[in-house]
Amino acid sequence: MTVRVSHNKSAGTSMADLLDVPQETRLTIILEALEKIGKTTTALTAADPIAYFDLAHGGRGALRRARAKGKRIIYGDYYYEPPLGLANEASIFRKVAEEARPIWKRFRLDYMAQLKNPKVRTLVIDDASIEWKLKRYAAFGRLQKILPVMYAPVNAELMGMVLAAQRSDKNVIYIHRLEPEWSKPVKGESVGSPTGRLIRQGWKEMGYEADAAVRLEKDDGERTATITNTRYVGEDEVLTGKQVRMSRIFATIMGNSPKDWL
Repeated sequence: MTVRVSHNKSAGTSMADLLDVPQETRLTIILEALEKIGKTTTALTAADPIAYFDLAHGGRGALRRARAKGKRIIYGDYYYEPPLGLANEASIFRKVAEEARPIWKRFRLDYMAQLKNPKVRTLVIDDASIEWKLKRYAAFGRLQKILPVMYAPVNAELMGMVLAAQRSDKNVIYIHRLEPEWSKPVKGESVGSPTGRLIRQGWKEMGYEADAAVRLEKDDGERTATITNTRYVGEDEVLTGKQVRMSRIFATIMGNSPKDWL
């Protein structure tokens, strides 16, 4: 990608006036929804060949349907379920970390390799909520009671993976789960109450780093896609029915034609 700049540089600096920023045709986005809304089905409408990273084993029906329609898909399985019933907490944590680390390492290596694969156009991470759990299992052997200072290398690694995607020529779709938000318990109560809002599961920095977030829902049985957050255009735009395809979603975010994303 070439950015045209003026030759009138400020004295003593390497900065220059920007004259023209070319239109990008790659995005890193969050695709989020509750269960059984069609996250994987929608993601697999993106341009192929698709590198599909299966961390949850929840999208296999959608995979079969997409392949039956002729989609070219490269598949990787990174599912992990931690062991139960070990003697004490310390042994459980060690066992979980020992099992999860090679799976995480393989996932990361495959992810970085597919970003460089000239035959691949789209990466689908299904799902990134489980990716966040896998990384914590690999790093800590557990999901809770982790000091904030211990997250620094974990956050740095995940940040690096997102930046690598944004520097590539691929579209990368991070599928995320949603869950109900609960308020903090008030004095005298052991639990809070539902706020009526939905929140994203997974790495909390993802909303800052992704180019856009798209929320899938169903309205009277018809799937809808709302652009909820973007650094480009199209925020609050709602697509319905047959419009809920990745080419249309990408075009809405960037303000260009769906043909640019086929």
